Amino acid sequence: MDWKKYIATILALAAIISVGKSLGKDEEKSSGSNIVIPRITPAAQTEVTPQPSNMYAIVNESVYHNLVEAKRNFEQLFQNGDVSSQLKSHGISLSGDNADFIRSNAKSIYDTICSYIQSFEKGDSNACYSFGASLYDYYYHTLSREYLYNVMVASQLPSAYQGSFSANPYDSYGNICLQNGNKICFIGGSDDLVCPTPYYGDYYNDMYVRSEWYKHLPSILCDYYGVLKNSDGDNGICYIMNEARAERYCSGEWASIKEDGQSIYGFNAHDARVVWDYNANCYIFVGPNDEVYGPLTSSEASRVNGINTVQDALVLNEGSPYTVDSCIRDMLGRQSAKTYIYY
Repeated sequence: MDWKKYIATILALAAIISVGKSLGKDEEKSSGSNIVIPRITPAAQTEVTPQPSNMYAIVNESVYHNLVEAKRNFEQLFQNGDVSSQLKSHGISLSGDNADFIRSNAKSIYDTICSYIQSFEKGDSNACYSFGASLYDYYYHTLSREYLYNVMVASQLPSAYQGSFSANPYDSYGNICLQNGNKICFIGGSDDLVCPTPYYGDYYNDMYVRSEWYKHLPSILCDYYGVLKNSDGDNGICYIMNEARAERYCSGEWASIKEDGQSIYGFNAHDARVVWDYNANCYIFVGPNDEVYGPLTSSEASRVNGINTVQDALVLNEGSPYTVDSCIRDMLGRQSAKTYIYY
């Protein structure tokens, strides 16, 4: 069975983890911010006795291949410098404790992934199981989704929207419901930190979800979020977007449009630009010396308008949430599923 396809088709809302409960545990304030950060103690890596009933759930090729990709992505992340410094460069305020926590746990996760891969390749299933069991626990005890949501997302929100999630954290529209009655809406498709996370209750599927998380974690740590002011009027909802992902989608859309033009006019896509021709009242492709290659098709022009809508929202931090959301979703639908690793 294609487990990746199977998991993707499961309704994410069927079994959402209780984010509100996690955020309600022992807490501490991060310095320089009124955001509440969960107090999390990393699980100690100890010898684990394999259980016949879940050995294959932890030690299998699907998890192995995800972790091989995760290892490669972590190495690319580390090549860009200190992980905590990278977060700070995106405008994320970190206390000294949080910076150390992120730095040390990113390294710990990477080391454990390497050990899993080495054990798997040597055929040492017992050692592989032990490291896999540690990764299974690290999913909640180290750089968890809840912890990173607080650090990377909630810290960017107005104080009225930094509170804990309610016991039922999502309404029927997918908005996040806070204990104080306020609501947050994420625009731009799904998101690893903001949208519901599936929990299946069996080792095989849950271990697979964790291995997927580790594969995406390096790029998640490079994301940054912002608030979009609703130009349609204040309706009491705080709209947020993953600005890093939106920028990647816009870049991918520009590249795709230029490649389409290259197939028609034969120019070098890397040198071409798209500009508005006021005389012809249309978008045209031009070269590095302003030579005109030809007009865009109506479909390409519509896509350029969508890019402009999203980029204006990113620059102004304001726009029609549902229009911006639709534009980003359209880009996502046209682009490859591999939208994670761009540094």
